[in-house]
Amino acid sequence: MGNIPRKGRALWGALLLLLGCRAHAAESWACTFPGYSDGEPAITRFHIAGGDLIEDGNLLPFKILENSDEGLVAVYSMARAPLSPEDHEIGAFVVVIEKKTLLFMQSSVFLQPERNHFTKGRCVND
Repeated sequence: MGNIPRKGRALWGALLLLLGCRAHAAESWACTFPGYSDGEPAITRFHIAGGDLIEDGNLLPFKILENSDEGLVAVYSMARAPLSPEDHEIGAFVVVIEKKTLLFMQSSVFLQPERNHFTKGRCVND
């Protein structure tokens, strides 16, 4: 943890405390990753509700495509009429969690290259 900023170490410490907790009957995770704009660590929580993966604070449900003992893959996709000719709303957000190692990846794919990004991190069972 030598190259993780002090704030990041505190977030990791809080997440590691959760490792001792058992997962609830409904699967849920707290995941940390570098923030998109400033690189500072960010934490988000996900839980399964029916056939959807829900990110706390986000009203858009990710449709679960695969959920096994190995991992989870969920997608939120859209294909909407653009507000302007260069502003297409055609793309997808993808969440991948490897359940055994708790590795996490979140990615977006859009027609506009500037909207495409991905981030990797780790989760704990929440």
